[in-house]
Amino acid sequence: MNIRVVLEQRQKDNGLFPLKLAFTHKRTTVRIALDIDLSAMQWNGHEIVNHPQKGSLNMFIQNRLSLVSECCIKLKLSGQIDKYSPKQLSEIIRSEIFGREKQKPETFMQFFKSVMEERSATTYLTYRTVYNILQRNLRHADRLTWKDITPKFVKDFLNSLSVTENTKHSYLRIISTVCNAAVDEDIIVKNPCRKVRIKTIPTRKRSLSVANLRKLFNATATTELEEFSIDFAKLSFLLIGINPRDLAALTDVQDGRVEYIRAKTKKAYSIKVFPMAMEIIDKYREKGCLMPFFKRYSSVPSALNSIDKNLKRVAKRANVTPWDISAYWLRHSWATIAAELEIPKETIAAGLGHEIGNPITSIYIDFNQKKVDEANRRVIDFVFGKSE
Repeated sequence: MNIRVVLEQRQKDNGLFPLKLAFTHKRTTVRIALDIDLSAMQWNGHEIVNHPQKGSLNMFIQNRLSLVSECCIKLKLSGQIDKYSPKQLSEIIRSEIFGREKQKPETFMQFFKSVMEERSATTYLTYRTVYNILQRNLRHADRLTWKDITPKFVKDFLNSLSVTENTKHSYLRIISTVCNAAVDEDIIVKNPCRKVRIKTIPTRKRSLSVANLRKLFNATATTELEEFSIDFAKLSFLLIGINPRDLAALTDVQDGRVEYIRAKTKKAYSIKVFPMAMEIIDKYREKGCLMPFFKRYSSVPSALNSIDKNLKRVAKRANVTPWDISAYWLRHSWATIAAELEIPKETIAAGLGHEIGNPITSIYIDFNQKKVDEANRRVIDFVFGKSE
């Protein structure tokens, strides 16, 4: 078991980031707080730096790592480790770290919070939104017991909210995930959300036409941030609508390609870098980082928020329709244009990093990367013209 120390991207109210132990058990990543909060400049990925108590804190971390490692080795040698769920194993490790059993959550909201705090930084924010809505809209929310959480309760709560049906459905999914975790912990027998149905409405198309893409890419920037946002959008499109998180993490171009592990799927991915994309990369790159702009912000979501605001401002001024776009529209736009060019769905799926057909079948398919490169070349030529 690989036990590592990570600095969460989720910023706390004190402006610092929590340091946590992280490990994977039964394909689930578990995070355990070390009760240490740091700034981004105080963690170099391996140890604490630029901190007045760095010596003692680093010794504390190594001590805790040794305790956890010893605990896991004992459980593995005894053949017991596979008997525990990720949640149960985390409780055992917490006991080893702090010398006591962590108090088990008794109420629904306490359990919700415990599930929420073990999520990744981005997912945590989504859970926290639902958690806060429950707190604001329910009287005595903190007193809710599991007996209170019935199908009728969940449905009445969702219907009381002044949000779209699709938003209600997304909230239902999160509450259902919390309830499933409670079932796994033998706190409840059945998930009450299983009997709740919320009809979703197809979302509006989140892609731009070729004409509007050209307006956006050729728009005149009035600030440095606007210029970067336009370049970012263009580069994202040229790299097959690469996920912004993955684009922010790119470190180098090797043999004319960017190769990385997708943050969402944890799978290896490779994209050919055409000359137009290389021009943008060369404009901003620094040693070990292709997009250093993201270093200005505490997290990728914060940087994306800035980029999206500037993209909307540029799009509105350039008469792009619709103008209220975000960086994620570039991914949808690439896929839409590829489909209009009658590029096979399997090639589009491979280009976007999706499973090819049946997930089991895709394991045996080594998809021809040349097909993806050619598809991207066709999309680029169609939008920008054959100028390269």
